[in-house]
Amino acid sequence: MKTSVIRHCRAAATSFVVAAAALAAAADPATNAVVKIPMEAFAKDADWKSFVPAGFTVSPSDAHSELGHAWMLSLKHAFVCYADDRYYYFGDAFFREPSRERVLRSNSKVDGRTGEIPDRPPSATVGDWTLSVRNGNTGEAPALRLVRGGEPVDWQLPERLAALVAGTDGKFAVSPFRGILGFDGFRVDAFSGTTGSRLSCYLAVKGDDLVPVADSFGDPGDEDHAMDLDGDGVDELVCDVTWE
Repeated sequence: MKTSVIRHCRAAATSFVVAAAALAAAADPATNAVVKIPMEAFAKDADWKSFVPAGFTVSPSDAHSELGHAWMLSLKHAFVCYADDRYYYFGDAFFREPSRERVLRSNSKVDGRTGEIPDRPPSATVGDWTLSVRNGNTGEAPALRLVRGGEPVDWQLPERLAALVAGTDGKFAVSPFRGILGFDGFRVDAFSGTTGSRLSCYLAVKGDDLVPVADSFGDPGDEDHAMDLDGDGVDELVCDVTWE
């Protein structure tokens, strides 16, 4: 009787482990049908459809370019590419080739049917200017990229913004503003990863440059408001700042 109970428990434990493994596999894209896309598929005249899953309408080369233009992958570095039945997944191989599991869990992926990037970095556009955010992983400094008319602009991030996020696992957020102090431009929020405090810098588009015109600061929950305080038709900036 004792031996029978032990065997029963072992069988039940084995069934549980197998079922748990099957459940994990179903939830884990790394164990589903995944193919590695060879470099031949990226050649200019390649018959790329013979290398990718059925139903893909976007070539591997175009997907790679999309990530580069979105500032999510360097177009100058060596890379590796995988695909499942929906997405291309890319990994930077500048130093060494990353594992398949790491590539599949990255956000550098492109929909093979639509060309959309599901995890595209946040950005804001004012006229022909676009400001994009790249928030780094733990220990990596976030960064901002400025593009005008589709071309990158050599631009210096204001030091006070860089100082707030440096070394704190801080984050950036961007949004457009209209008509504040008579300008259109970008609001850049820098959040400290240590204190959670916020510094907002208002960068006005003036001719061929971005010019800081106002700052605000505060804790989570503090807000800025655009209001015409003197009735001249131009909104001023009112900051709901809490200071202790």
